[in-house]
Amino acid sequence: MSDLSRFVVFPLGARHYAVESSRVSELLMPLQVFGFPHTTPSLEGVLVRRGTVIPVVSLPLAYGLGGPRRLYLVTCCTLGGRPETVAIPVSGECELLAGVCGEAAQPEQFITGTLHAEGRSFPLLDIDGIVAHCIQAQAAGSGEARQ
Repeated sequence: MSDLSRFVVFPLGARHYAVESSRVSELLMPLQVFGFPHTTPSLEGVLVRRGTVIPVVSLPLAYGLGGPRRLYLVTCCTLGGRPETVAIPVSGECELLAGVCGEAAQPEQFITGTLHAEGRSFPLLDIDGIVAHCIQAQAAGSGEARQ
């Protein structure tokens, strides 16, 4: 099976979502998140992994706070036209599944389709869109200029 048909399924709040496995570089157990003074509430701080600083982006604007942090999904996204690596806290176990993509069951913001795998269906999350939305919405709300 090709890598394009594999997905990481993970919980955000009460629902499970999927992203292409090629977008996920790793899953991390909870590490120390280093905070620093900033004005973007969706940016919880940073993780330092193998000498690399990774911003931790929470998605509360769209999905609520969820349960306790179980893992960090480290993913590649595009922000401002540049590739960026971010960590997203997830509240439960993640799975690697092979499946088929289809149309979204119903129109929903930041959902690009539906993953059908092992008799289950999961919304495909638009990582680029939701991360950019959370960061830009917070910047706009705090009076900072959008780029």
